[in-house]
Amino acid sequence: MQQHKTPNSLSAAAAAKQILLMYRQHQTQDNLQQQQQQQEQQQQQQQQQQEQQQQQHQQQEQQQQQQQQQKEQQQQQQQQEQLMNSCSNPKGQQQQM
Repeated sequence: MQQHKTPNSLSAAAAAKQILLMYRQHQTQDNLQQQQQQQEQQQQQQQQQQEQQQQQHQQQEQQQQQQQQQKEQQQQQQQQEQLMNSCSNPKGQQQQM
């Protein structure tokens, strides 16, 4: 816009302001609708995330159980090896309990 405004440019500016206002109002309505849609999408996403977290939690529990089982199996193997060793070495050289 120019520094020194003629009466013409003033009315043009006023008209432009009016148009801008109308445009903005229309846009705010659109924005509101978009926001509602976004909120609905976010809620859906949150539900999905919660479900995924629950699944992950279950998976973690399963993994922990598996790790526990593996540890127990390893211990059993070690015990068996120790038994075998103690059988083959009656002197008990390799008995590490």
